[in-house]
Amino acid sequence: MFDELEVMKWLVDNVQEAVNVPLCIDSPSPEAVEVGLKLAKYGQPMINSITAEKERFEKILPLVLEYKAKIVGLCISDKGIPESAQDRFDVATKLIKDLIAAGVPQDDIYIDPLSKTN
Repeated sequence: MFDELEVMKWLVDNVQEAVNVPLCIDSPSPEAVEVGLKLAKYGQPMINSITAEKERFEKILPLVLEYKAKIVGLCISDKGIPESAQDRFDVATKLIKDLIAAGVPQDDIYIDPLSKTN
């Protein structure tokens, strides 16, 4: 319904007029994430988010590396959001392992377990 790339540009520009702090760029669109990262001026940006889903991982990882961004890892795999705590832990472990192997510093990785209510 709207041009997400233009909206991201507008948001980042306006936020940075008001504050000079690192930004957390959040969008389901890797293209919009990249627009936000290109415009981020202050400190180390953060991307929200990457998952263990093959397609999402392959599209977001290059942005993490190129922009040296911190990254929020969501406990989602190609099978969806795991039901059990152990399965979420396993997804988180895989995400951390894969990100570190790709060159992302461990201190730049944050995990969101996606807690569910009953």
